Amino acid sequence: MPSSVTLSMFVKMPQSIVLFLFSLIFLSSSSDASVNDFCVADLKGPDSPAGYFCKSPAKVTVNDFVYLA
Repeated sequence: MPSSVTLSMFVKMPQSIVLFLFSLIFLSSSSDASVNDFCVADLKGPDSPAGYFCKSPAKVTVNDFVYLA
């Protein structure tokens, strides 16, 4: 007959697996919009205490992502 510790482990294991799977599903279904968002600073616009405003996505070009030092 298994000890009470072993029996307790078998009772808690399905709960842990369910919690892990729920967390995995929740994280994978969260919106990836934050990953795809970008903000290119509009250096021609006014400077505010929080920084520059973002350019309109229609006005963003490839050159906005290239830095030549």
